[in-house]
Amino acid sequence: MKQCPVFPLNMTLFPGGRLPLQIFEARYIDMVKTCLKNEHGFIIVSIKEGQEVGHRPEIYNVGTYVEIIDWDSLPSGLLGITVEGQERVNLSDLSEESDKLITASIDFIEAEDHISVPQSYSNLIDILKSIKSNPVIHNLNLNINYQSATELSCRLSELLPFNIEDKQALLELQDPIERLDRVQAILDVMGSDFNIT
Repeated sequence: MKQCPVFPLNMTLFPGGRLPLQIFEARYIDMVKTCLKNEHGFIIVSIKEGQEVGHRPEIYNVGTYVEIIDWDSLPSGLLGITVEGQERVNLSDLSEESDKLITASIDFIEAEDHISVPQSYSNLIDILKSIKSNPVIHNLNLNINYQSATELSCRLSELLPFNIEDKQALLELQDPIERLDRVQAILDVMGSDFNIT
């Protein structure tokens, strides 16, 4: 793909994460049809400033390449899809098609080293297990390796109620242990305001 379709959202998806989406704008319905037909994915990237609908928002330079793993026509008449994050990407050379669909050149970011979760972060494993028991999260059928520092740090970064700036900073980190450090630091600041139920 010379130019990859971009789907800006007010959220951050990490590699290995899953996200159900309801597609209603014509440009994105066409994008999904093209992706399914040609068996390729698209980029989900967080919005820095602006809205999901309407004028082109300002977006971050790092996003996640996703693939469509399920789709269906919803009773509402909308197109429902579920995507799964594959790899982080750097975006450049953004352009806008005639239908207002944003496209970008992408460079895949090198995958992180496989590192086991240090014993000192066992509390974060407990937090993630508690989050996964939530019915909405449970229905995503996430297959999580709780001993992988990358998986633990990515799922927590994605699922915990952090602000989008923190989530984006966590996405852009290359070291999973540093990401776990940052997750713990954010939780420490949240303190008693944090609730996993």
